[in-house]
Amino acid sequence: MKKSITPLPTVGLDVSEKYLHACEVSVDGEIEETSRFRNTEPKLTERFSKLPRRRIIVEVGSHSRWIAELLTSFGHEVMVVDPRRLKLISGTLYKDDKLDAQMLALLGWEVPHRLKTVALRTRDHQMALTLVRTRATVVEARTKLINAIRGLLKPYGVRIPKEGRSSSFCTYIREEIDPELAALLGPMLWSLESMNESVNAYDNKVDALLPKLAPDALHLTTVTGVGALTVLYFVALVGDPNRFAKSRGIGPYFGLCRRRDDSGDHESELGITKAGDRYMRALLANCATFILGPFGPDSDLRRWGLR
Repeated sequence: MKKSITPLPTVGLDVSEKYLHACEVSVDGEIEETSRFRNTEPKLTERFSKLPRRRIIVEVGSHSRWIAELLTSFGHEVMVVDPRRLKLISGTLYKDDKLDAQMLALLGWEVPHRLKTVALRTRDHQMALTLVRTRATVVEARTKLINAIRGLLKPYGVRIPKEGRSSSFCTYIREEIDPELAALLGPMLWSLESMNESVNAYDNKVDALLPKLAPDALHLTTVTGVGALTVLYFVALVGDPNRFAKSRGIGPYFGLCRRRDDSGDHESELGITKAGDRYMRALLANCATFILGPFGPDSDLRRWGLR
């Protein structure tokens, strides 16, 4: 059944790093204006702050959150849509920003109820995501630095024992290898130690933020193998859990359901969709690996997983 949506002048907004392309369609479906302007808050304010209420269609992307928040504050109805459901744009052979804005506007005017919208996160949830992703970036850089040092030492026949902590890695180099060689690696070791301090600081912030942001989710950390980092990231990504009709919808949201390519009597056997956040899947996989692995303590969850 077609939903009843109030007719409004509709604007399709194609967002790129430097510029915005806007196409406006009247209530009668006529293209009235197409414009291009800088992707900055002052230009958006100048363009939309004094306009009567519009329905504005924006594809989800790096800039969509703050743009949608700003346009909503001007009284407009903003729809942030999933580009994977817009094959009329992504699949066209003649694609440019002006035509993309026009297509967004026409779809928003003709079939807004058919567009797959994306929920925007609150500032608190977005800040939590930034915290976890910043930590992940530092950890990745630390790993690359450690691997680079190992590679630099191989021509000298030095093999550093694998340690669980990178602080032990720095200590071994300073105390066990040739002093002249260790001195050459000194700046890299200082960077490594600085990264260790940063990761510890981020971990402390995660532990402090979780009880404030999601006290109801604290009980998840009682599961051996599930830490505050995983729970905080999970909470921040899900946002408002009421937007999921059933709890089973969380799995597909994180790409943890199989892809389908069925036709007629043929039922495909494909891998998971891998939609959603890659780092969240990596954290969940780490938790599951520990729970089901040789060091996981016996529990109902472990027995269920092994079964």
